[in-house]
Amino acid sequence: SLRSRIKAMQEAVNRGDVDASVSFYAEDARFLINGKPRIEGRDAIRKSNEQEAALNMHITSTDCRQSGNAVTCKVKMTNDWLRAAGVSATYYENVRYTFENDLIKEIDARPAQETEKLMQEFQRDFPTWASEKHPQEWAQLREEGITTENVGRWLALVRQWREETKK
Repeated sequence: SLRSRIKAMQEAVNRGDVDASVSFYAEDARFLINGKPRIEGRDAIRKSNEQEAALNMHITSTDCRQSGNAVTCKVKMTNDWLRAAGVSATYYENVRYTFENDLIKEIDARPAQETEKLMQEFQRDFPTWASEKHPQEWAQLREEGITTENVGRWLALVRQWREETKK
């Protein structure tokens, strides 16, 4: 069933198996948040999954319902990045997985209101702080992206941001 495919994909993500997790996606798959494209194509999804594996991401789905070629679930996500920022988890009230030929063609995630608020605050505040307080480190990390080699530097910067701004 399609629900079992989602479960298997999430198990691969949760154990950090990038090759296995990417194998569930169509070549031209898309990941959207609130209907807006964030990641397009299997190669970009692989890069994202590599970053998620470096951050020890864990996904839990509940209340999954299948209708035709789509499955809708509630999703809870945790990772080291969120913990470093002082956030225990992010929640998505509605994640719709659309399949084509048993492969994920599209994921459209609708964050819970509190999660969306936290994401917006972080995306606004952290880059500003990092570029002002640590411009060279910030420029280098932005250029590199999150990798297994530099994830510790990213997390240290996020922890420092939290300590200095969330007192």
